[in-house]
Amino acid sequence: MSQLMDKYSVENMLKAHVKVKANKDAGGIDEISTEEIDLYL
Repeated sequence: MSQLMDKYSVENMLKAHVKVKANKDAGGIDEISTEEIDLYL
């Protein structure tokens, strides 16, 4: 996961996170839950 954070800006990751939460935590192709992502953000 650290490679992901190195590649993408934290600001964009947070914006995307808010959108996923607003979409009732609809899972993406990576099947990572928002709870898992919360640990990194």
